Order: sequence, then structure tokens, then C-alpha cells
Amino acid sequence: MSRVFITGSSAGLGLMAGRLLAEQGHQVVLHAGDERRAADAKTAVPAAAEAVIGDASRLRDLQRMAEQLNGMGRFDAVIHNVGIGYREPRRVLTEDEIQPGWVPTRMGGPGAPDDINQAHVTQAWLAVSNEPAALVTGQYF
Repeated sequence: MSRVFITGSSAGLGLMAGRLLAEQGHQVVLHAGDERRAADAKTAVPAAAEAVIGDASRLRDLQRMAEQLNGMGRFDAVIHNVGIGYREPRRVLTEDEIQPGWVPTRMGGPGAPDDINQAHVTQAWLAVSNEPAALVTGQYF
């Protein structure tokens, strides 16, 4: 089975992907922005190995998260799911004066289903599948 770290996995698609992967028997490490959300995520996915904590809008927190994750050893996949700043109606800077923003992706390509309730299935498949279609990089899926 695979070891997978999922950023932004305390709710939404990240949590759904974490739950699915854990149910499939993969070792999942969740991520949350604070202690409360980490506890909620671990309650929602009790089979998760761990939950790391860090606010993705703070460089200092990201560095601490990287240290924690490096101490856990190698991961087979990382699902980058965390989103910051994409709901803001105006330009916003983090405390580190970084302008976050939404980066549109095309996961699934033109033939992908548009059912948001199935997006986590694609994330999980890309993270752990050995199918040739999932083993590409630098392309749209």
C-alpha cells in the first residue's frame, strides 16, 4: 500500500480523498490549519496515520510542516489540495507578503466528469494507481 500526504484535508475534497484512501488500506497523513481542525479530521478518518498542523498562508508554518513530514520518511504521493486566498474579492497578502491565489487546473482533461462529488476519486486514483493512464507526469489527465 502507498503512503500519501494530503494538504488541505480537514474538509471537502481533501478529507474525502483521505477517507477513500484510508478505506482502501493506504497510509494517509492528513493536514489541517489548526489543532481543532486536525482533531476533527482525525475523527472523520480514524484510520489516518497522523495529521500535521500548519497554516498554509504562513511560511513559518509551512517550514515546520516540511520538517515534520521529512521526519516521517518517504511518501509515495502528495495530493496538493490546500487552497488559500481564492475566495477573496480583492488582492490579499499573507503575513509573509505572498499573494496566494487560485490556480485553475484541468485534472481530468476535457473528458473528465463535472461531478464535484467524484473529484476525490480522481485524486485518489492519481495518487496510488499503477494504471498507465495515471503514471504520466506533466500532462493533463
